[in-house]
Amino acid sequence: MKELDVLMEAYLANRYEQAPAQEQAAFREVLEMDDPDIYAICVKRMAPPSHLKVIFDQLQVRRSQ
Repeated sequence: MKELDVLMEAYLANRYEQAPAQEQAAFREVLEMDDPDIYAICVKRMAPPSHLKVIFDQLQVRRSQ
């Protein structure tokens, strides 16, 4: 899904390198998720797993910019 690719690329370019190791691991885990699940979380139709919330919070910030 192109829209998700744009969000993920923005996070990768602007945040990933300076993120703590735990957040980087969470981002890699999000990349392994199915696109429909990522989309459902991004549009708040589904809650993210608690350990991945930090990533989805960052993606929301990127989406609103």
